[in-house]
Amino acid sequence: MSGTYPKNKNEILVEERLLKENNLKIGDILKIEDDVFDNSEFKIVGTVSTSTHFNNATATHFRGNTNIGTGEINYYTYVLDSNFNLDYYTNIFIVVNNKEQVGSKEYNKLISKYQNKLNKLKSKREKSRYDEIYTEAYNKVKDEETKANKELKDYNEQLENAKEKIVYTIDFTLTKDKKGDWSVDNLTTEQVNKLSTPMGCFFVAQSGRKG
Repeated sequence: MSGTYPKNKNEILVEERLLKENNLKIGDILKIEDDVFDNSEFKIVGTVSTSTHFNNATATHFRGNTNIGTGEINYYTYVLDSNFNLDYYTNIFIVVNNKEQVGSKEYNKLISKYQNKLNKLKSKREKSRYDEIYTEAYNKVKDEETKANKELKDYNEQLENAKEKIVYTIDFTLTKDKKGDWSVDNLTTEQVNKLSTPMGCFFVAQSGRKG
C-alpha cells in the first residue's frame, strides 16, 4: 500500500493498475457516477493490493462480473462505509483458515465445501429479502389506497352537501280549463322528481286558459 487510508467521504483507495491504465496519480480526482454513493467525485489518497479479487480456480486476478457496461469489473476501489446510501449488503467476504496452497486441488475442495454451505443459506436470505421488500411495497400501496379512499369519501360527502344547496329553476305552464280546474303542462318526469326532493325551487309559471 502507498498513500493513506480514506478519512473523509470524498476520499478513495484504488489499485495501482487503475492509476497506470488511466494516467492518474495520488491526489487526482476520480469521478464515479453511481446511485449507491453519496458522492460522485473522490480524491485518490492511496493505492492498495488485495488477495480478495483472485479467481480461486486459476489464481489469476478476477474482479467479478456486472450487469452493466461490458459485463466485466475492471478495477476495485475502497471508500468509507458512510459513503454508501444502501440499506443492505451486496457482497460478503469470508476468511477460511487453511494451510492449502491457493489454486491447489485441496484448496478448491475446501472452498467448494464452504460454497455449498453458503448456497443453502443464500436461498433463505433471498426469500427473507424478498419478503422484506414485498411487505414494504405492499404496506406502501395499502397506505396509498387508504388515503385515496378517504379522499374519495370526502369528495362524495362534499358532493352530497353541494347537491342539498342546489336551487333548481323549473319552467312549466299552468292551464285553467272551462270548469276552473288547473293543470300543469310541459313538466318532465325528471322535473317532477326534483320537485319532490327537499330543496329550494323557484317557480316560473305561465298561465293560460283552455277552450
